[in-house]
Amino acid sequence: YVLRTLGLNATTLGILIGTGGLGALIGSFWAGRMSHRLGTGRALLA
Repeated sequence: YVLRTLGLNATTLGILIGTGGLGALIGSFWAGRMSHRLGTGRALLA
């Protein structure tokens, strides 16, 4: 869909997918600290 309809090329799509994965990795490290500081319930709401 993205390649045909929106007109993005394969390189741009790969960069977008890779950036999302990198953001998830960084967020997982930050979420651990946040849950220790705020508690699990509040961290889930944040």
